[in-house]
Amino acid sequence: MENGEIKNEKLNLPQTIKIGFAFLAISAFWQLYNGVIPPILTNTFGMSETSSGVIMAMDNILALIMLPLFGTLSDRCKSPMGRRKPFILVGTIAAVALMQIIPLMDNQYAATGLVGFKVAFIVVLMLLLIAMGTYRSPAVALMPDMTPKPLRSKGNAIINLMGALGAIIYLIVTALLYSGKLFMDEKGHVDYTLLFVIVALLMIGALLVVMLTVKEPTQAEEAVTMMPDGAAPEPVEGAVVEAMSDGTPVPSTSSGTVAEAQAEPVEAAPAKHKLPKDVRKSFLFILASIALWFMSYNAIDTWYTNYAGRVWGMTIGSASACLTVTTVGMIIAFIPAAHIAVKIGRKKTIIVGLILEVVSTLSAFIFTLVADSLQRKAYLAQITQNTLGEDGIFGVAEMEPVTSILFGTYEEANAVYVSNAFHPAMFAVFALLGIGWALINVNSLPMVVDMCADSDVGKYTGYYYTASMAAQIVTPVLAGWCLRHLGYFSLFLYAALFMGAAIVTMWFVRHGDTAHNTPKGLEVFEEM
Repeated sequence: MENGEIKNEKLNLPQTIKIGFAFLAISAFWQLYNGVIPPILTNTFGMSETSSGVIMAMDNILALIMLPLFGTLSDRCKSPMGRRKPFILVGTIAAVALMQIIPLMDNQYAATGLVGFKVAFIVVLMLLLIAMGTYRSPAVALMPDMTPKPLRSKGNAIINLMGALGAIIYLIVTALLYSGKLFMDEKGHVDYTLLFVIVALLMIGALLVVMLTVKEPTQAEEAVTMMPDGAAPEPVEGAVVEAMSDGTPVPSTSSGTVAEAQAEPVEAAPAKHKLPKDVRKSFLFILASIALWFMSYNAIDTWYTNYAGRVWGMTIGSASACLTVTTVGMIIAFIPAAHIAVKIGRKKTIIVGLILEVVSTLSAFIFTLVADSLQRKAYLAQITQNTLGEDGIFGVAEMEPVTSILFGTYEEANAVYVSNAFHPAMFAVFALLGIGWALINVNSLPMVVDMCADSDVGKYTGYYYTASMAAQIVTPVLAGWCLRHLGYFSLFLYAALFMGAAIVTMWFVRHGDTAHNTPKGLEVFEEM
């Protein structure tokens, strides 16, 4: 056997799919969390968007502490069940139990208005986030544990696909069940109990698949024996297994605390692994770019359901249909994103993706303003004709709806009439949003790790996730403040501005643009 050649070059696809069920459940949960919790906080509990943004940022604040902690604890676990499965078992059961209390507290507060239910909701929500934090890292680490290093790119692609499948399952179920007003009472309160039950059942089913079919200790040992002679994996000091709040796992270039980083050609670095001045400048600019585009995208991810309801008069089901289109567009674009990067380079590919994001978000912003303006004028003409007195003069009562329409916010205008500013053509905009995001995500982490030495891949992956997670802590609060004080119309403008700023910072990135390390095929969906 030649040096560096593994003993079995074929990925164990059935095993990887079974492992991926853990991530399928995690992704479905976070899609539910981002879709349902903001409307509950603002609509049921009457919290401001700024205060709600603080709560929505808590999962990322907790993640900064809990994910590395429980990744390390699972590294040291010596259970006969395996290192990761005990955390997956306990964390999933705890999360499933706690999440059933969330809609109960929501419904009770809507019915009674008692502050105790609001306090209980916040406490249970924090406990739920802690429960999810206990097993997110172990769940993501399971695949690298049980897959030989040269096959982890393919394995990671399958894990990402399983995560996307979990998100799509939730979005389709929500679109089918909650598009109408079946679960809305006469006061306009929506009962989300069924959604939480369905996601809980999905999580339990995924847990059973992992616990009953994944033989962690045995298969992890087999993965080591498949490695080239003398190439048994070793941990990378300081590396962290990570999973973002939206469920995104560590790409295969990051090994986390469970295995060595994948050895890849990188730009030359000094022996002490200190980046040269010009490379360090590029590195700082790409970290700034990462933070900026996550500031943009996570704002939409967090506040879109609220936006769709307030501005377009959509139910959570109808809003989920748009997000389904975005997710499908993202999946379809994964393979072309890799091939485009090979042809024109990663930097240009990312900039193209950022331009698509700016075009899509600005289109949504402009379309909504124009459509709503036309509707206000049409409705104004209607009520003018219907309410004008015999003397041709408005009374005070007649002027109130006119004032709301002419000068009011979306919320004030919608108290007079229900906006239908959404048009089916907007689905193309949401597909474009997903395509642009794929072009960015496929190529960004490889650019970061190509600026460092092989032995520093874990550390620089940590920098990548620190930048992205810091943005996801700040943007729910900042975007919430904008929605509160500027109006909901500002959401897509907010997203466009940060994507535009990312184009500027990416322009100054001069390194990490080599093509040889760009994921291809099932390194995004690599050939089987």
